[in-house]
Amino acid sequence: MTPKIAPELHPQAINWETYKEAVPEKIELIGGFLCGGPADHDAREKLLRALLINVGLERAIKLAPKEKWEAALREMTRYAR
Repeated sequence: MTPKIAPELHPQAINWETYKEAVPEKIELIGGFLCGGPADHDAREKLLRALLINVGLERAIKLAPKEKWEAALREMTRYAR
């Protein structure tokens, strides 16, 4: 199996394996959630990962205010203890 590609600062191409693994055949909206409804976190995370690889973290981080990212990092640090 090909090693997984991780999102980097700048956009990267994804390979066919990553595409097949991450992108559902049909994207559905169920209860306001993409890809299988509110309980299917794995499907959305796979799709998000592929999109982050293609967009790059530098652009993706601009989608939310700095304060939101800082709050998320603080929250993650809290759980890591």
